[in-house]
Amino acid sequence: AVVGWPYMQLMPAYAGDILGLGGSGFGYLMTAGGVGAIFGGIAVMAMGKSQRKGALLTASIVATALGLIGLGAYPSLSFVIILITALGATTAGQMALNNALVQAMVDDRYRGRATAVYFQVWGLMPIGGLAAGAFAEAAGLRATMILLGVLLAFLALWIWATFPGLKKV
Repeated sequence: AVVGWPYMQLMPAYAGDILGLGGSGFGYLMTAGGVGAIFGGIAVMAMGKSQRKGALLTASIVATALGLIGLGAYPSLSFVIILITALGATTAGQMALNNALVQAMVDDRYRGRATAVYFQVWGLMPIGGLAAGAFAEAAGLRATMILLGVLLAFLALWIWATFPGLKKV
């Protein structure tokens, strides 16, 4: 939430300053993300009781990171529409997978507390947006998207290496 999601707060400026879009163009970009989110949610739902949720979550985070790097590296409108659609799918999938994994991995006695902590993390998202906005002001939007992607990729790999339980669910 702190590293991957701040791109959403930057999208109005990205659409206007980088892509030269107005309000309706920005709306189309966000619609593409919404379409992707629907497909991402359906994909996770179709998994059922698959035992590869941890690996899929990690792969989805890495895919999000690559999408953010793509936003910074290649700001072509047609490519960005594809990326935003993919980012909608990966981020919606991550939300569903995160919630499912909290439910699956936490002992019943602690599930309520773990879920509360999980949702408190989303409260940190504006802090990430503030930091990303400050960095974008100093270094530019494209550099910020690339930085967010690189940080998110490292975070995903660190989580995969640090929490072996993800490999089992």
